Amino acid sequence: MKNSTKHLSSDSQLLRRVEVRPLTSEERPYWHELMGRHHYLGDCKGSGEQILYVATIGQTWIGLIGWGSAAFKSKPRDSWIGWDDPLKNRRLKFIANNFRFLLLPEYHLKNMASRVLSMNLKRLSQDWRDAYGHEILLAETFVDQEKFHGSSYLACGWIVKGETKGWGRSPDKTYKYHGQIKTIFVKTLQRNSISLLSNPNLQLFSKEVLMDVNWSKIPLREKGGLFEILKKIKDPRKKRGRRYPIGLILAVSVCATLSGAKSFDEISDWAKKLTRAQLRRFGAWRDGPPSSATIRRVLLMIDAEAFDIEIYDWLIQNNIVSGKALAIDGKTLRGSRTREQKGVHLLSTVIHQDGVVLAQKNVGEKTNEIPAAKEMLKQLPLKGCVVTADALHTQTDLATAIVMDHEADYLFTVKENQPTLRNALKSLNYEALSP
Repeated sequence: MKNSTKHLSSDSQLLRRVEVRPLTSEERPYWHELMGRHHYLGDCKGSGEQILYVATIGQTWIGLIGWGSAAFKSKPRDSWIGWDDPLKNRRLKFIANNFRFLLLPEYHLKNMASRVLSMNLKRLSQDWRDAYGHEILLAETFVDQEKFHGSSYLACGWIVKGETKGWGRSPDKTYKYHGQIKTIFVKTLQRNSISLLSNPNLQLFSKEVLMDVNWSKIPLREKGGLFEILKKIKDPRKKRGRRYPIGLILAVSVCATLSGAKSFDEISDWAKKLTRAQLRRFGAWRDGPPSSATIRRVLLMIDAEAFDIEIYDWLIQNNIVSGKALAIDGKTLRGSRTREQKGVHLLSTVIHQDGVVLAQKNVGEKTNEIPAAKEMLKQLPLKGCVVTADALHTQTDLATAIVMDHEADYLFTVKENQPTLRNALKSLNYEALSP
């Protein structure tokens, strides 16, 4: 593709005609060529999740913008947000880093940079949702103020939150000092962005349930389909007053969970978005989808362990999940607490890649997670997998069971509560151990 150089009209008319859009795959080589030719830092591939944009007037390219995953370490930003490291690790994906911004030389016009940047910000979060299944709450960038003042960012409402220390990540994934101090600019993309990022008790985007799995192709009523598997699950309800078959409620719950739902309300919200034709696939002919209260009541009554065993085998056989990295995770089930009973605390095994829960065990109090983990893993085929867990589960018995009984590997966290093991790990020569 070649950039048009034909004459364009006055500056004010140009600003009104600007459009910003993501690149097509065919345009990427030309984007990188222009960036390498005109940006003072040269071309950059970015890191992690990434969207590249082009600003145009008609068919003419006037600017290039690159967004990637946020910087892992930024002390001024992290202090401002007010999150700890575990929370940051879970929510860093909701921040995007503007790693390149370039106006082509002939379009360095007054207000052009802020116009392009403003238009890009208006669509950034939705584009990220379309590409990666989640929104962006905060934008960040690092400006070398020996060369630039960051005027276009300030004009778009960005604020300064400190300076870098002059360290950068090298290609070998280590941090090295380069001495280039840069100013940290940030921009919230929602009014409550910081509270969403910093409050560990908030469930992000509880009303925006994604359909990450193409559940419409999941076999439901065919031979070997989901409903055939769910017939094995005993209905614990009394026969009188059943409005929905248990298979319908469970099938909706499975498909909603595969699509990203993480609570009873999210399952209900997902079901409400189904069309009439989609509801008929589940057998909801006249009454519409089950309510959140119905879903909650049924899921809390069934034998969860028996349900998990049946569903896991079915998911594997139908190639719906395929990840080999599994996480042991314990949490209290949202919405399970009532005036009469404490919240249900579940220990789960989750596939890292797919985010799908393979097994769960009701352990009552969190202190009972340690023996429950070993029992939960017995029902899973772990051969060739890697099991991860937090420091609570860094136990000799569990590690031995994973390696000897299941022919799998493990990756556990070691903290100060195990000083002997922690000191032993610190004393290892990792360079000598690497192949």
